[in-house]
Amino acid sequence: DLLHELILKRGNLDITARDPHATHVLQKAVVVLQRDVYPFLERRPGRGDRFKKVPRGAAQNKVAPAPGSTDPERIQTSRTLLKAVEDIVAKNVMTLAVNQHACRLVQRVLGDCDCSRSPCVSVMMEALERDHEKLSRDQHGNFILQHILELGQQHQADLIQDYVSGRVIELSQHKFGSHLVEKCLVTANPAQATAIIDVLLSTPEEMLTKMMMDPYANFVLQRAYDVGNATQRARVDSAVQQRHELLQQTTSGRHIISHLARAKSSSSSS
Repeated sequence: DLLHELILKRGNLDITARDPHATHVLQKAVVVLQRDVYPFLERRPGRGDRFKKVPRGAAQNKVAPAPGSTDPERIQTSRTLLKAVEDIVAKNVMTLAVNQHACRLVQRVLGDCDCSRSPCVSVMMEALERDHEKLSRDQHGNFILQHILELGQQHQADLIQDYVSGRVIELSQHKFGSHLVEKCLVTANPAQATAIIDVLLSTPEEMLTKMMMDPYANFVLQRAYDVGNATQRARVDSAVQQRHELLQQTTSGRHIISHLARAKSSSSSS
């Protein structure tokens, strides 16, 4: 009854999605409804999970999600309510994707981004894939692309990897685009990561120095060091050492020097 009131009776669901408080309730509602309608929709390991820091004891304290309903009547009701949400999100996906509060709802509805699961997911993905340019540089929209990289279907993630690999230098120096480049690095397969790292390290010397001192690109280079193989890490380290004195003069430069020092110290002690 509560979900019926929220979704069907309240109206203006797109406004609810953008409300800083109501959107959290709507997101939880989607989780509950998806559990009934798509019992197979489980949160599989993300492509970048191996680089995430897991708090001590988190695995032991994790609570398994409650199972979905087996009651046919409730399942049908849940399907009706979920379709109402999916329809609204699909019709307004680009507006909601770049909204501070609604972008999380878009991610909830996308789930694993499997277009065969729902026609609405297919409509959403078509719209999102047409506008990588806008989303990659948007403060909130770039999180939609990060979600697809981590949890979407492989061919969908590959499209974003291809888009970013052709704009590595430009996006690395962008406040929000740089986050997307970092996510590409940690979710990439070895060939995709190598493509990005090679572009970063093959730039002219002057540009590489600029990137090391850039407040955003220097974090991309740090991530490249983290995910690279031994040869790539050595190339990053050598490039930083060659500019050590110059980098020490800027805050961003000192960031990358410190990061490499911590990483090498951690590696030698393990």
